Amino acid sequence: MSKVVQWMNFHRRELFRRGIKNPQQLLFLNHDAQLPNAGSINASYRQIQKRLKIESKFSTHTMRHTLASMMLASGKVSILYIAHFLGHSSPAITQKYYIGLLPEQVENEGPKVVKIIRFG
Repeated sequence: MSKVVQWMNFHRRELFRRGIKNPQQLLFLNHDAQLPNAGSINASYRQIQKRLKIESKFSTHTMRHTLASMMLASGKVSILYIAHFLGHSSPAITQKYYIGLLPEQVENEGPKVVKIIRFG
């Protein structure tokens, strides 16, 4: 069993033991069992970086962008889901920032568009 799965199982048991409900199955909760604010997450992340002696050029925003990029590049996750996951108000915003990651998809879809235009 991976360390991540072990941690998630521990996390669930601990929340249950404390009587904390987590219907959204959030991985990170503050002391009020709510999603922590960005400042708290960034402060915790910087502390972890210091303890592990990791260069602090990476931020939580960098991790967010990397995860979205990986989902999109996999071709297995829709742009609609990724937009929702990122909290974007529309998939157009997501496409604006991530379309550069899809050169093969753009290249592959082009002929399909031409075919639709020509033959309906």
